[in-house]
Parts: sequence; C-alpha cells; structure tokens
Amino acid sequence: VKCYGPGLEPTGCIVNKQADFTIDARAAGRGQLKIYAQDSEGYPIDIQITDNGDGTFFCIYIPTKPIKHTIIITWGEVNVPNSPFRVGVQDNVYKIVHTLVPM
Repeated sequence: VKCYGPGLEPTGCIVNKQADFTIDARAAGRGQLKIYAQDSEGYPIDIQITDNGDGTFFCIYIPTKPIKHTIIITWGEVNVPNSPFRVGVQDNVYKIVHTLVPM
C-alpha cells in the first residue's frame, strides 16, 4: 500500500484549508482500509474517504488547529508503510507587502 499527498507531509498543511492524500492499495491484495486520525490534544479528525473503485482512495480533511496531527492508516489490520504519519499544521497567515511609491 502506498500513501502520498500533501495531507500526509510533515509540513505544509494550513489551518482551515483542505488537506488531501491518496491511498493506493491496488497491489495489496484483499484487505480493509481503516484510518484513525487525531490532533495532538487527542481530538479526532474527520477524514472523508472516497473509494475510486480501482483500488485507490482519495482522502480529505480540514485541520482546525495549528498543532501536530497524527494519521494512522491500516490495510488488513496492519499499518501501511510510514504509518503513523505525523503532520504539522501551521496558522493561516497572510503576508501583506507594502509598496512605497515615490511622490
């Protein structure tokens, strides 16, 4: 089973912005997908899973706090490679650039 996408990376996720990832189980044989996810305060994270019907799954969640999140992905009751994934979430900060125009 291969898992990849920005929603599983150690950095890059932003508060209140959709994070997504793909699970590719085409070469894994029969098994059941399970995902357990929580933030570092122990609160569960809701992950929407779409079965693409071809052995791949598209997953979406929206982090609500700028804290570390843990996502555990299992196939057939066994952790997939690199699981658990530890995902850092940053504040949604907009940088304002001021331009000085000579008069």
